Amino acid sequence: MCLRGNRRKSNAATQKVIYDLLDALPDSQISEMASFIMSIKMRDKGRLHKDLEAASLASADFWDNDIGDEVWNNT
Repeated sequence: MCLRGNRRKSNAATQKVIYDLLDALPDSQISEMASFIMSIKMRDKGRLHKDLEAASLASADFWDNDIGDEVWNNT
């Protein structure tokens, strides 16, 4: 049962396959799978944070200028 090979599967069908796989696991392995899923979510969240940080650093030079600083100081 390979999910990567069949990209035509709908999201609902994929969720059902995952649910069935989890349902077949013994109770002793459920918490391990939950930890694995959470680690994937945290990894993706970390990537998003890094992307946002890189974007903000790329635009930092735009805001670092004497004219803008002087205008801001006088408001």
